[in-house]
Amino acid sequence: MKFKNLHAAAFTLVELLIVITLLAIMSAGILVNFNAGQDKAKFKDHQTNIINMFQQARAYAMSNRTINDVEVEYYYVEINELAIYIYGKDVNGLLTEIKDFQFEGTIYPDNEFFVYYFPPNAKACFNADCTSGVATKTFTLHSTNTDYTQTISIDRLSGFPELTGGEI
Repeated sequence: MKFKNLHAAAFTLVELLIVITLLAIMSAGILVNFNAGQDKAKFKDHQTNIINMFQQARAYAMSNRTINDVEVEYYYVEINELAIYIYGKDVNGLLTEIKDFQFEGTIYPDNEFFVYYFPPNAKACFNADCTSGVATKTFTLHSTNTDYTQTISIDRLSGFPELTGGEI
C-alpha cells in the first residue's frame, strides 16, 4: 500500500503572507484612487452649484419683480470663503436672503465679490450703482483638500457665468 504525500500540494506560510501583503498594497492603492475620485466629484458638484446660483439670481431678476409684494430694486450674489448667497433688495431698502449654498470647508474662492442683477432684463453690474466699467468679473475656486482650481467669469452684458479655466 502506498501513502500519498498530503503536504505536496499545500501553500507554505511564506507564500500565503506574500499574497496577503500584495492584496493589502493593492487595496490601499484602490482606496487612494477612490478618495481622489470623491474629491474631484465633490469639487465639480460645488462648481456646478455655484454656476447655478448665478443663473438663478439672473432668472429671479428677469421674472420675480417683487418680494413679499414689494417691488425689487435688484438681486445680488455674494460669494465669500464660507458660502454663496442670493439676496434681493426691495425699493424700501429691505434685504432678503433668498438662497444660500454653504461650502462646508471644501472649497474657497480667491476673493470675495458681488454681482448685481437688475430687473426686468437682468442687467449685471459689479457694484450696486453700476459705475464699474469692467466687462467681466472673474474669480477662482480652490479645493481645500486637493490642488484643483476652476476660474469662473461673469459677463456684465449677459450676466451669465462661464467656466474659463482651471485644473481638475
